[in-house]
Amino acid sequence: MKTVEDIVWSNVRALAVSMAILTGGSSSELPLNNTELAAELYDDYLQTELLGAAGLECYGGVATTLLELEGNDSQVASTLSYDIIRRIQIALKANHAKKHSEIITGSTKVGTVPVNASWFAYCGSSSTVELEKLKDDFDERAYTPARMYAAAGNLAKNEVGAVHSTRFIEAERMMHFDGAGKKMATNAGGYATTDLTAAQSTDRGQTGGAGEYFDGFPIIWVTKSAFATIGLQGNKKIKFLSKKPGMATQEDPHGLMGLYSFNFFAGSIALEPEKIARLVHVSTSAGSCA
Repeated sequence: MKTVEDIVWSNVRALAVSMAILTGGSSSELPLNNTELAAELYDDYLQTELLGAAGLECYGGVATTLLELEGNDSQVASTLSYDIIRRIQIALKANHAKKHSEIITGSTKVGTVPVNASWFAYCGSSSTVELEKLKDDFDERAYTPARMYAAAGNLAKNEVGAVHSTRFIEAERMMHFDGAGKKMATNAGGYATTDLTAAQSTDRGQTGGAGEYFDGFPIIWVTKSAFATIGLQGNKKIKFLSKKPGMATQEDPHGLMGLYSFNFFAGSIALEPEKIARLVHVSTSAGSCA
């Protein structure tokens, strides 16, 4: 059983979540699993808020909205590019967004390279693969793997690399927009798609009916002091309640079922949306393996 109350006050959003789970037996792993589940729900909430809080929205290729994400042959594919990352950085700088890190000057160790003072951006594994392919204006590799500057600087958790003045953190549970782009006709580029029913396509604002639509993969720049979580009454910690199996009832005559539940409160506020950027692109790296 799950209940969610979502309250919106201007740019302040709050969420109350509670979940109860029927359990069988007395597994010692249950509390750990549900602690992780509660943390994942909280992370998902924050990620959803960040995706919607961006004051700067950019898209790969010539797309200007999610519905225009393109991957069809003979069209300009909405792929990730070096130029669009540079445009986002220029926009963030114009909005006086503060960077997270100082310049990494390199070290005397062989194979290490310097990295600009940078903002951090969050991406999924599909975006990481596309980042690795990027080339700059001089047809040189634009992406610097984290291993090449790790010895000279402090890496963020799950940091994978840098492009110009952005260092990228790969989020294991990064969301994406499935079937949010244009309807697929021909897809020699192998860009990821989702097969939608007519009802699902309508829910996403599509007008093409049932079929395969291109997926969108986001990258989020969250700069210093642009976004914050807020305290709510009762949010001191995630509260857990457990009831062990053993009590016989009419529904459970042998007392084999127990109950494990938790609840928590979460809130967020976009302090300076113009300093949060979201880039959405198509990707070829999200296919399934046979």
